[in-house]
Amino acid sequence: MENQGIKNKNPWSRFRRIFVLGSVMVGLILVGLYSCTDDNGSTQQNQTHKNIEEVSEATINFVKAAVAYESARFDTLSVDDVDELTISYINAGEIFVEMAENMIAGDKQKSQKNGVGEQCVQAAAGVFGISGLDPGVIKELSDLIKETGDTLRALRQARELQHIDGNQYNDLVNKIRVEKPLDGVGIGFSAIMGAGASGLTGSAVTASAGLATAVSLPGLAVIGAVGGTVGYGTYKLWSWYRDDTKVGGGLFIAAATGSLGEPIPATLFAEGANIAIAIDGAAPILLENFPYPDTGHQMHIEINAEDLTQVAQAIDLGEVKNTAPQTVEVCYWQEVATGDHCDQVAYVSGYPTPSQPPAGQQVIVWGSVMPVIADCELHFSIVGTDGYSKSETHTTNAQGQASFSIPGAQAGVIDKVTITAVNGTSYEVTYVFSGSTKDEQNGETIYRR
Repeated sequence: MENQGIKNKNPWSRFRRIFVLGSVMVGLILVGLYSCTDDNGSTQQNQTHKNIEEVSEATINFVKAAVAYESARFDTLSVDDVDELTISYINAGEIFVEMAENMIAGDKQKSQKNGVGEQCVQAAAGVFGISGLDPGVIKELSDLIKETGDTLRALRQARELQHIDGNQYNDLVNKIRVEKPLDGVGIGFSAIMGAGASGLTGSAVTASAGLATAVSLPGLAVIGAVGGTVGYGTYKLWSWYRDDTKVGGGLFIAAATGSLGEPIPATLFAEGANIAIAIDGAAPILLENFPYPDTGHQMHIEINAEDLTQVAQAIDLGEVKNTAPQTVEVCYWQEVATGDHCDQVAYVSGYPTPSQPPAGQQVIVWGSVMPVIADCELHFSIVGTDGYSKSETHTTNAQGQASFSIPGAQAGVIDKVTITAVNGTSYEVTYVFSGSTKDEQNGETIYRR
């Protein structure tokens, strides 16, 4: 169904390949997003901008660490390698949890809602409040990271005191990973994390039903800025939305770094998502109720960006109040995303069905290319923590999709599936098998070869 009021017109430029900046581990503090105690407008504006950049970076790093931790074959690694993986996972998780809790605690003021389906809307800019993050879910993640971290630290100490040897340590770490999986928390994460000659790389961890729905409706988002000077044309974004169709309401969080005018996967978001954007040199923007593009389309987001320094000076001079969100105009329009050759694939996305398979359940992993191009080869490869591996190449159908079948495994086994297009663009999907490790009909343990 077409988004009412979203206009179709000629693109700013022809479809171009995505280049996404790499990421590094950074700290994460969001107090500036909602704090209005500092009368220095320049400080507030710069801090808000910096906070969005940092939350995007921290989310990307947590996704990286979680994928590495959850998909590792501990039985094949050295003790030092296991230590590195576990410490990185816990540290990244602790940073994310701490600052997510700060964000919820500081949720004191609300920005204006964008009208879904409107051609142009007013979006909050500068210093603004945020909402829509479930404190209960964040608390669950906090408890999981703390309990896992405490247990892993105790195991390292036991190994150092020679109460257990290296093999016992690796086996116990794997047992902790199985007993305390990230997928039990109810948060899905996705990130765009690096490109270059090998193409765009993305990952999804513990994908929610909302993500599966979005990935099955592939589209693009193109962020652009008009108006004032906006630095070097790059930005960082952080997005969140709730999937209210899930019991208790699932939370999905995504992050990306990109260049203005270059497309990114709309599958990072969903209809009605919240997106905080920090454009280099411009006042930060909060988009609410994001209108998801129609299947096979790219949604252009034209932001009438305000110069970061000018907005801060206006606050300092008293021309605008720093106790209420300011707004800028944002216009949406979409067009069909086109491509004729497989080397024009801008991104690959994927999702498993079911997203949380019970033990022994066969899994179908779907891969999609964007723009939609038929007869393109997608290479699928799976490595499970039980040692199972398989690789196949399949050709996309008229909807730009291909599927890959994977046999069921024991409870606690984690699979990592990598989907790669012919031009090197790739996507990783992880999921964990839950439930009993026994076949209910014959009582035998489930194994796969």
